[in-house]
Amino acid sequence: MPEPMHLQLKDCVRVTEDWGQMHVPPGDRPSFAHCVVTSAGVIEFAEHHDRQVLVLSGHGLANIAGYSFPLTVNDILQIPHGIQFEIEPIANNTITVLIFHTARPAP
Repeated sequence: MPEPMHLQLKDCVRVTEDWGQMHVPPGDRPSFAHCVVTSAGVIEFAEHHDRQVLVLSGHGLANIAGYSFPLTVNDILQIPHGIQFEIEPIANNTITVLIFHTARPAP
């Protein structure tokens, strides 16, 4: 089993009031292949497959395949590979999320 990865604030993707734009500091793009984080922290990750989004702070909406879902702190979204999605802050708020690429089971 891989070692747990200790995430830092720089690994967050900050979404501002710009619709759906995700800002990652240069040089800080996270690589979450085969990482583990628990929901008290456990989510297992591998690159290039499904995605999970964990809301760290703020409130917003997730726009996925034509539907909108409210987001608040500690919400987790499961987004299948190939599905486009946007994160929209509510009003002038900021929402901070972590986006992970998760492994699919082998066929």
